[in-house]
Formats: sequence, structure tokens, C-alpha cells
Amino acid sequence: LETIVKIARYPEGTRFAFFCISNEFKFKVENALKSAGLDNLKLTSSITKDENGIKEISKDADVIIVSPGRMEDVKRAVGPDKEIISFDYNLDSDSAKAIIPKIVEMKNKN
Repeated sequence: LETIVKIARYPEGTRFAFFCISNEFKFKVENALKSAGLDNLKLTSSITKDENGIKEISKDADVIIVSPGRMEDVKRAVGPDKEIISFDYNLDSDSAKAIIPKIVEMKNKN
């Protein structure tokens, strides 16, 4: 929940790259973001473990999102110049529905 709110606070047009271990986790996170009303994010998702692939995908991103299991290898590939957010997936659909009004309110303030 906290990570989704943090992602929602970035200005429109922010480019995100998301790295995780499995396609299952990738789809869960993408669906959680959509359920929270963030389906217009500029998000590139990948399960690549190739360092050059990580660098290539992340070079155009403003913010990097990683699953906890990918933090170290992505950090090593990306370097210190990019912001990296850890995404721990613990969100059920009721939680996602509960945060939608908060995200809409935050977007309206900007």
C-alpha cells in the first residue's frame, strides 16, 4: 500500500522500470497498480537477470521499482544515480479499492 501511494505521488509522465523475479509477480504488481487507478503509468516491466538488459531497460526510466529479491542485482547494474523503490506485494483487492479515493485526491491537489 505504501509503495503504491509513493508511486502515485510522482508527477504524470514519470517513467518507471520494474524488475522482478517471476512473471506471476510482475502481473500481480501490474494489476495492483491498475486496480489502484494507476493504469496510465509509463511502466516497463522485466524479469531479465542480464546486467546489460537491466541497464538498457533502466536507462530511460526516472524511477526503478524492484521486488525485494531483485534489489541487489538491479542496484549493482543501475548504479547510484537512479531512485530505486522496493515493491513488497501484500495488497488484496479491498486494500486497492480503499486507496483509490486517496490517490484521486492526491492527483487533484497537484
